[in-house]
Amino acid sequence: MSHRLRTDILSRVYRENDLSAAALAGVTALDAELEAAATTRLSPLPADDGGADGAAWAAILAPHLAAGATWLSAPWVVTEFYAYRRLLGALGWFRARAGDGGERLDPFVVQKELGLRSAAARVDALAAMVAATRAGGGPPPTPGGGVRHLPPPLHLVVDNAGFELFSDLCLADILLAGGWASTVVLQCKSHPTFVSDACAKDVTWAVGELGRSPVAATAELGRRWEGLLASGRLVLVENDFWVQPSAFWEMGAALRAELGGASLVIVKGDANYRRLLGDRQWAFDTPFADVTAYFPCPVLALRTLKAELAVGIPPAAAAAAAAADPTWLVSGAYGVVHFCHPAEVLAARGGAPAAPAASG
Repeated sequence: MSHRLRTDILSRVYRENDLSAAALAGVTALDAELEAAATTRLSPLPADDGGADGAAWAAILAPHLAAGATWLSAPWVVTEFYAYRRLLGALGWFRARAGDGGERLDPFVVQKELGLRSAAARVDALAAMVAATRAGGGPPPTPGGGVRHLPPPLHLVVDNAGFELFSDLCLADILLAGGWASTVVLQCKSHPTFVSDACAKDVTWAVGELGRSPVAATAELGRRWEGLLASGRLVLVENDFWVQPSAFWEMGAALRAELGGASLVIVKGDANYRRLLGDRQWAFDTPFADVTAYFPCPVLALRTLKAELAVGIPPAAAAAAAAADPTWLVSGAYGVVHFCHPAEVLAARGGAPAAPAASG
């Protein structure tokens, strides 16, 4: 973890950004901690970095600080999120947001913008497909009445910027055009994290960039999405919870109430999937609904397998995947799609605890 953060991420932060003296000192100090990750203990967030999430992070870090955990002995999901939070603090992101002066520097903006521009051919091809779908009157009805889970509003917890974000926007466009949602809310990261994860500003930049495309279908999409944003049918929100390592059953009351008013939440990405499961080692054949019935509304999880943690996979399917590819759990070549309707699960159970009880 520490080697990758230093060589793949911090080294590019140095190269791709014009860092102030204070930012350079902060990033260099973080780099030194990661260089000695095995012996460097985690520390509280600096009290003066301007972030409004200090109390949340104090609670997250408390058990690990009490245990004297180092960068390598603490759980991966904690240290990975913590590293990005520390980096943004060192760069002055939160002081700038608080209006205390300085420029809010996204250290990954070069890579995120390149992610969209380098995918121009795929973007244009998918834009043409979306245009053809709309010209044909929209998608066909879902067999068996499955659209009953898609009335408005619908929330999408976005993951990566670039082509993936463009695909998310295409999905939102089709849901809106097909009448399956009158409003789509994109739940975005509140600050840059995991290099490519999307903040609200990345969405607005991408929409503007697409609207200036020389390809007609792509430009038309961009302009339509600008209109959807202006009309409030496509909504961008940010929440600190999406850039923290807590299990999803630990979400705060305000976010829980917000999502509780949704008919469906689509959760994307490996880190979000791990947080849905509390980053715990469940048996692979554990039903997804057995773990996620705590969620405040119906939830659909889309995840490419990149870590040795999963549920909802029958033994025969796991055995077949392992026989075909011994690295199937981490290769990124396999994926899962899970759905849970908590109200139906809880009704069948006659009620259940808000959070699951795991064996490990």
